[in-house]
Parts: sequence; structure tokens; C-alpha cells
Amino acid sequence: MTILPFALLEIGVGWIGLRVFAHLVGAFQLFAVLFNGSLGLRKVATFLAALMAVATCANYTMAGMMHGSHLAWLVILIFSIWNLVRVTTEYIKKRTFVYEFYLDEEC
Repeated sequence: MTILPFALLEIGVGWIGLRVFAHLVGAFQLFAVLFNGSLGLRKVATFLAALMAVATCANYTMAGMMHGSHLAWLVILIFSIWNLVRVTTEYIKKRTFVYEFYLDEEC
């Protein structure tokens, strides 16, 4: 929640709106996972996290700083996309009642 705005500050980007948006995305992720638990909100939160990871990697690449320890942002990007696919798949399975089929077999 707080590392991305500092990464944007390191690049020298003066976009205060993007830094504020990054904090809001982090706070929304905490709300969606800890306090609400709704799968739909978790899906939106993972989409926003993947979007912010793409924006950070794009900013580092455009600034010519995507080398060394900044390559870790590519790992964060890969795992955020993986998490998006995982939560979206779970959301689709719940919407199509795949989990209810498995529950009926256990009874």
C-alpha cells in the first residue's frame, strides 16, 4: 500500500494523483479482503492491483530504470496478474455453481 507511491517518487514523477490513487487501491484491497470478504470486491481489488503494477513497470521502463533491484517489479506484476486470474476463475466458478456440484457429491 505504501511502496508504490515511494517508487513513483523515486522515478521523479510528479503525478500526485497517481500516488493518491495507489494509496486508495491499497486501502480498498485491505477493505475487500479483511472487512468485506465479497468475492466480487476481491476481483475488483486484484484488477486494480494488477493495473497499478502495470503502471509502475511502465513508469520504470519509460524512465530507463528497469534494471537491478527494480526488476522485482516484474515479479510483482507477474504475481498480481496470476492473482487476478485465480480470483476471476474462482468468481466464475461460483457464478456457474461449479462448487455446488462438488458439495452435492460429498453428501
